[in-house]
Amino acid sequence: QIIKNLTVVEKPAAITSASAGYGSVKLTWKKVEGVSGYRIYRSASLNGTYSLVKTISSDSTVTYTNKSLT
Repeated sequence: QIIKNLTVVEKPAAITSASAGYGSVKLTWKKVEGVSGYRIYRSASLNGTYSLVKTISSDSTVTYTNKSLT
């Protein structure tokens, strides 16, 4: 399958706030112009391997809450 008009922006969105509750963390960031969505990655350690935890397919969504954390 050929994808036409694909633009990749590798500039990460800066996290503007992060708040933790019991078993969850909520991230908020500034919208990045020219993107169609965001990918959220997480690592269990500072220098660990990052894994994709969420793909957001809306450019207007600028928050994500990761629930069921231990």
